[in-house]
Amino acid sequence: MQYRPILFSILIASLPLLAAQSHAAEWKECERAKLRQLKLEKRTSDSGKARKSRSGNSANSHRSAAELDEWLWKNCRSYAAELRRLEQSRM
Repeated sequence: MQYRPILFSILIASLPLLAAQSHAAEWKECERAKLRQLKLEKRTSDSGKARKSRSGNSANSHRSAAELDEWLWKNCRSYAAELRRLEQSRM
């Protein structure tokens, strides 16, 4: 019977962790965001090589890729290994 208070305190202590995980994005959302980020980065690097006249579009693409990177970091940390593999497979 002494274990019951310990188990209860462990359960109470783990509730914030469970709540934080519920706000994390699902794998499909993370995968789509990563693919979009890779596409934007590729477009930015390709447009830099091809033409310098569209610097406004390139800057917007770069900013969007940076925003996606931040979103991925905040919401998809639990899928970091899978996202790395996805990126490597696209290179």
